[in-house]
Amino acid sequence: MKLTIIGCGDAFSSEGRRNTCFLLKTKSKSILMDVGATSLHGLKALNIDPSAIDIVVISHFHGDHFGGIPFLIINRKYNNGVVKKLIIAGPEGVKGRIFELQRNMYPGTEDLINDELINFIEFDSENYQQIEELQLFTTKVIHSAPSNPHGYKLKIDGKTIAYSGDTEWTENLYKLANETDLFICECNDLKYEVPGHLSYDILLPYLENFNTKRVVLTHMGSDMIRAKPEVELLSDGMIIEF
Repeated sequence: MKLTIIGCGDAFSSEGRRNTCFLLKTKSKSILMDVGATSLHGLKALNIDPSAIDIVVISHFHGDHFGGIPFLIINRKYNNGVVKKLIIAGPEGVKGRIFELQRNMYPGTEDLINDELINFIEFDSENYQQIEELQLFTTKVIHSAPSNPHGYKLKIDGKTIAYSGDTEWTENLYKLANETDLFICECNDLKYEVPGHLSYDILLPYLENFNTKRVVLTHMGSDMIRAKPEVELLSDGMIIEF
C-alpha cells in the first residue's frame, strides 16, 4: 500500500504547499483522498496520470478540499479522452455541489457531471459502505457547518487508513483513528485556538490515546511547518508505504 502526498497545505498554501490531496495506491485501485484546487497541478508535477484515478473521497465542501474536481474532470475528458467511470463519494448533496462548482468554473462543461461518467455516492455517516473493494466509514467532525464536514476511514487490501478532515477537537477522532495503520490528522496551528481547526497544543495531550500504528499531521500553517515538532509532519511529494 502506498500513499503519495500530493498536497498537505492549508487553504492559503502556506510555505508554498499545495492544497489537501492524498493518493492511495492499492493492489487494484487508485484513490484520491480529497481534491483541493491545486490537485491536478500536483499530480502532474509528480508525474502521476490523473486518468488512472478510480475513486475520489471528499471530506467537505471547501475549495481547498474539493475545488480541484472540475480540473480533474475536464482533464479526463479533453486531455486524456477517458471514458472509464469515476466514483466520487462525499457528504450529502455531493452531486449537486459538484455540478454547481463545474458550472461556475467551466460554464458549458456541466454536462460532464452525469451518471454515465460519474457514480456519485453520498456518505452514510457512522456506517461502513462498500464501494467495490473499498470499505468506507465516515463520521461528522466540527468545522464550518455549511461545508458539511466529515472525517473518513478507508479499509482495503487488509490495511486501514483514516483522515480527520478539517476539524477542531472532537471525540469522533478516536473512532477514526481506532485500529488503523495510519491516521492523518489536521493540525492547522501551533498554539492558537482557531474555530474549526486543531492546534498542536490542543492535540498533543490526545495523541497517545489514538489506537493507531502511526500518526502524521497535515493542513499546517506556517507556524506549524516552521516549528518542526516531534510528531511527524507531512510534506508535498512525500511517500508513505505501509
